[in-house]
Amino acid sequence: MPVAYKDRKFTQENIKKIFKRIANGTPYQIAAEANGVHRSTFYDWISNGLRDQKAGIISDYTIMVESLRNMQSERIEENLGKIRKGKYGHKGCEWELSRSFWQYFSDRTADLEFDERLEKLESNKSQNASNEIDVAKRVNDLEQKE
Repeated sequence: MPVAYKDRKFTQENIKKIFKRIANGTPYQIAAEANGVHRSTFYDWISNGLRDQKAGIISDYTIMVESLRNMQSERIEENLGKIRKGKYGHKGCEWELSRSFWQYFSDRTADLEFDERLEKLESNKSQNASNEIDVAKRVNDLEQKE
């Protein structure tokens, strides 16, 4: 993976180390931090990859995101296969799925999605209110100049 970005920690070697931990079941943020990458930086890399994908750009970030998706898919398929085959040993697989992929397998998925949407709406509302105040101030300033 040639790196065309300024982020010195976004190296092929570091990504491989993080991916190895993730493939073994370590949550993203812990795998990243164990390799000297702050979780917000790792999530920024994912956001960059998703943004580039949406724009149709093939970048190191999009390759990383596609690799993560493939690993997620493989872990889900592996655990679902174990659940289907096993009579007794499925609880560990269910636990991993509900923790690692809570968006799809948690008992509280609907609640968590609702909370996330509500938080976004509240954030947008406060941002809009702030923008309205800025506009009102500008109008007031313009009226005073006249």
